[in-house]
Amino acid sequence: MAASRTLHYTLAVPHTDRPMYRPPDCGSGCSLATVVTVYGDLDASTLPEFCRVLDGALSTSYHGVVVDLSAAEFISISAAGELAGARKRADCYHLDLRLVTCSRGAERTLSVTGVRPLFRHHDSLKSALGERDPSAKVTRRTNISGRTQTLPFAV
Repeated sequence: MAASRTLHYTLAVPHTDRPMYRPPDCGSGCSLATVVTVYGDLDASTLPEFCRVLDGALSTSYHGVVVDLSAAEFISISAAGELAGARKRADCYHLDLRLVTCSRGAERTLSVTGVRPLFRHHDSLKSALGERDPSAKVTRRTNISGRTQTLPFAV
């Protein structure tokens, strides 16, 4: 993942402690989650962008944030520390923060740094989204690779 790539990130729904808060109108049985997907390496060159996106996701998500690290080839110790800090911020906001990991390297970094016990293990995005509500939908997907998509995601 090149550090020169940019991320286009838009605010969807502010959190309840923000003055402009308005809950989304999505009907009954709808869960709103923000998915942040990391591709490639999450290292010193990409960590500032990741921190910015994760902070934005935590401050604007309605129900929770899923960090999808299944496509991450490497996660630095600093990135693991940022995930631990994000866990604390999510708890303060009363948000659910979930982690999807598949790679052995990512799991090893999270285990060695002591971050792994802070999160339940999810081996797929479907698992992370479906735990709360089988009819859950993703309102915004943010990919840390230069692309942003806004789409409904049926689990």
